[in-house]
Amino acid sequence: MYVLAPFHLPNHHYITGNGSLYGTHPWYWYIIAGLPAIAGILVPLFIFQCLSCFRNKNKSRVLDDPRSILLVVISVYIVFHSISAHKEFRFILPILSLVSILAGHTLNIMIHTKNPYFAISHRQRFAVLTCMTILLNYPHLLYLCIMHQRAPIQVNKIISNVFTNVDKMQIKGKSPMTVHYLMGCHSAPLYSHLHIRGRQNEAVPIESWHLDCSPDCRSDPHSQCESDKFTIDPMKFVEDAYIHSQASYCAASDKSCRMNGEPVTSTQRQVPDVLAIFKDNLNRADLRGLLVAIGLKEFKAIRHSLKRVSVVRHGPDFVARNEELVFWIPGSGLGLKFQFEHMIIFTSLDHSLISQ
Repeated sequence: MYVLAPFHLPNHHYITGNGSLYGTHPWYWYIIAGLPAIAGILVPLFIFQCLSCFRNKNKSRVLDDPRSILLVVISVYIVFHSISAHKEFRFILPILSLVSILAGHTLNIMIHTKNPYFAISHRQRFAVLTCMTILLNYPHLLYLCIMHQRAPIQVNKIISNVFTNVDKMQIKGKSPMTVHYLMGCHSAPLYSHLHIRGRQNEAVPIESWHLDCSPDCRSDPHSQCESDKFTIDPMKFVEDAYIHSQASYCAASDKSCRMNGEPVTSTQRQVPDVLAIFKDNLNRADLRGLLVAIGLKEFKAIRHSLKRVSVVRHGPDFVARNEELVFWIPGSGLGLKFQFEHMIIFTSLDHSLISQ
């Protein structure tokens, strides 16, 4: 199947309106949230250039100014994407480089313009602004790169390492390997991170299942997506998928699962080689016990994202749990407690073979 992307995007978001099935925001969201989030400390510098263009006395020659042309391109791009009810940060990332150019022009003015309030040399101004840019950018850059929502990629790396050793685990005859992701919509990348070669450079066949939340499912008022069913009642979903003799759940890629808008009953799923799930869902009811009962064992816990930060007092009754990280303030008896969400990997494979 071939897709013409420049046509598919407006068709999906503006003509069919399927984009709104994945959440909506007001028309001004890109202005008050989207652009500030992706541009960060560049926003004040960008706004300065916008005001400078509007103050241009020669209005008839405004498009002769390259800055004005960039501003028009940015404005048209944001207005076009603001029409759609569904908005995401990634949709406006292409204009970040244009915003950076205008912000850089402001920095150039700050460095080279003579001003009695800045009694330092151009070189000193450049050094100060460079240090400020690094100090204001790098802390959250490191957080987003190292800590925030890191589990999906890490989980797939672990799965890849496990399946790469398929010969070593002496289960080569069991093909294909199976992976199930019991989590919400688009919570983990799929085959893009699971192209795996075995120890003899042979392709490792993999079958994966993620909970269906496709536009076909969401736009049908007579059906309920798998992701929604799991969120509402994880225990019942797992029981129906793996235990009951008949289950009305099937892979999103299986076109035979739905006929005339109604789900088609299929036989129960086999317990997968690897299953990934968020710890918050695992803690609801006794889902961990149910997974163990069907033959899965907890293999690894991967830190995913920061849930909350709180102040705690040191005392004999205080015990930090595994999902918590505490930094104590010297001499105060107080500390900052960081609580994290985790993604848990379960497996039905022999742990002794995996750990070899």
